[in-house]
Amino acid sequence: MFVSMSGSPGWWRSSGRRFAVAALGAAVVLSCAGWATPLRALVHTAVVVGGTRALLAGGAATGVGGLLTVAGRRHPRAAGILAGLLLGAVVLVALVFALVVPRELRTARTLVELQGSMEGARRRAGSYPPPDLEGHLRLDGASPSLDGFGRPLAYHLTSRWQVATYRLTSLGYDGRASDDDLCVEGGTRPAVVFADAGRLEALLASVAPGAPIEQNFAALRALHCPEGRPAP
Repeated sequence: MFVSMSGSPGWWRSSGRRFAVAALGAAVVLSCAGWATPLRALVHTAVVVGGTRALLAGGAATGVGGLLTVAGRRHPRAAGILAGLLLGAVVLVALVFALVVPRELRTARTLVELQGSMEGARRRAGSYPPPDLEGHLRLDGASPSLDGFGRPLAYHLTSRWQVATYRLTSLGYDGRASDDDLCVEGGTRPAVVFADAGRLEALLASVAPGAPIEQNFAALRALHCPEGRPAP
């Protein structure tokens, strides 16, 4: 392979190793540092907003990395670093798809299903269930409802006379209030009831197993809690 790319049998001995070491080092540094820094959140946002286009971008980056491999004969270390950075970006996208998105989809299904359960509980009992002492939701005395990451959902309920509003929130992969939080809101105010009339059914269809991936990402975007949105 290296003979055909470089035109010289000694390419690997002279330049190929420098290219490979530089590429591997840059890829490891970017993927590890990116996962542990706010760069992961940026990649996550790009994946959720871009959907399958993020995969296409990853494929394009891999192709460019291949071209840099071919061009690495004259400047192997520089070309290796650039190829490694592209590879590291592809690894970050793959990690988000493999480790974050599936659990976010489980969280989305949980939130939408719980919203339906809460509306059913309100119709039966005349009011929404109160949060426990730690601010979590316990339906029918069960354990706290968990998100797809295994953490209890935050539950905020505001009730005045016969008017009530609530929010269920998952803190996402990082476990803290940030841009990747997911939430559902509901209540007995007429405006809230009207807004949620057809939304619940549509979201259930979008996060159901086997739904198209673009519908999955649309549901995640719909359940996203904008930064700074006040509690109901």
